[in-house]
Amino acid sequence: MAEDNNYVQIQQEFLSEFRKNCRITLTDLENRRKSFAILFKVLFVISAILIGVGFYISIFRTGTAEAIVASFMFLIVVLLISKIVVKKITSDVKKIIMPKLCNAIKNIKWIPNGNVNHGLYRLSGILTQDYKKVNVDDTFTGVYEGINYKIVEVEYIDIYYRTVDGKREKEEDTIFKGLIITLDMNKKFDSHTVISPNGLFHISGVKGLKHTKLEDVVFEKNNDVYTNNEVEARYLITPAFMERYNNIKMSFKADSIRSAFYENKLIIALETSKDMFEPCSMWKPLHDEKQYFVLFEEILSIIKLIDHFKLSEKTNL
Repeated sequence: MAEDNNYVQIQQEFLSEFRKNCRITLTDLENRRKSFAILFKVLFVISAILIGVGFYISIFRTGTAEAIVASFMFLIVVLLISKIVVKKITSDVKKIIMPKLCNAIKNIKWIPNGNVNHGLYRLSGILTQDYKKVNVDDTFTGVYEGINYKIVEVEYIDIYYRTVDGKREKEEDTIFKGLIITLDMNKKFDSHTVISPNGLFHISGVKGLKHTKLEDVVFEKNNDVYTNNEVEARYLITPAFMERYNNIKMSFKADSIRSAFYENKLIIALETSKDMFEPCSMWKPLHDEKQYFVLFEEILSIIKLIDHFKLSEKTNL
């Protein structure tokens, strides 16, 4: 109950910050958003008409596809321009909203495109594949209940080349896209343990770690555990931990979840194609405070993991 009251208080402080400091600041951006929304709708209608005309000309007039190709090219240009404009407006809104949200949550800092310890993710076993390119979006660092945490929205991409019709073409393959959350723990341990989605051949992908079975049937069905110390692995992955862990994927609507106990940290990777921490919609007024609670809840739900896993307690997860 005390935890719930704390979350409500944080929510109320954010709402107060928004009403006092954000509404007026967002006015100029709201005017830009309205103008863009009207322009986009007009251009989209024009594109639809041109495509219709293009089909008519191609079928009943010249018998070529030139008109319809030109109309589709116009639509693609409209969509590309709109993507650039939306990204710019969203970025400007973030610069206004994020500091106020951080003021409400307290002891949290938003760092767009912040520094990331990619080596930690590799050594911990969160990343097991090689990558050539990294896109880092939003990064948050903070302290909650005495626990340091870091939230990173990141995409790891492999780049390779293949020959098609005698031409060498560049290809990109996303290895991971989603959130990686690093949480310090008061519980000390010397071992290294990785929890990954259930695999057919039980290959850890991390040198020195061996597959171990746990007693929980549901957990075993969905996950594989690899460790260099079975005793400590069972000490860390308690029945209470397993119950909470099983709920994370559903709560965050993630495609998959992978985690590691490494260097007195719990590192959780939630893979999702969804763009997280987007503050607003281009089709809703920027003064509509309700849409920002989606962003607020995304961040707060991650902080709740500290309470959820009882990481601030020195005994029993």
